[in-house]
Amino acid sequence: MPICLTVSALLPAKAYVAGNPIDAAVIGIIAGSTATPRVTIGDIIRDPGSYAGRAVAVAGKYGGWSYGGDVPVTDQGPPATRSDWCLYDGSGAIYVQAGGGAEVLEQSYPGRLDPMDPACLGSDLVVRGTVRVSGKGVPYLG
Repeated sequence: MPICLTVSALLPAKAYVAGNPIDAAVIGIIAGSTATPRVTIGDIIRDPGSYAGRAVAVAGKYGGWSYGGDVPVTDQGPPATRSDWCLYDGSGAIYVQAGGGAEVLEQSYPGRLDPMDPACLGSDLVVRGTVRVSGKGVPYLG
């Protein structure tokens, strides 16, 4: 009997088939999918070299130009342009390059995200982008 799997565009960090854990990449191969794996910001920060050049999806909150909370982004400022914006979650914070190819797949704020509008700060987002590493070794999504 063939197994049918429904694979969303974003795979969870852990997936299960018949109660058994299965690697998200394997699901993509089985289903013939080009699904983007979902990772945390902390995963990227801990090992930016292993993610460099890879497409990932990250769920987090919109931090505007410079997230001012208790999760430091970087003390070096935006890695690509002054228009880069911050995404944060419980594991860390990362810049998203403005115009760098990353896309917002889901957002809780009903309007356009604007770093000057405090109403959209903290909105839930899911962003898909390619992990890049600046010349100073700072990872970001582009």
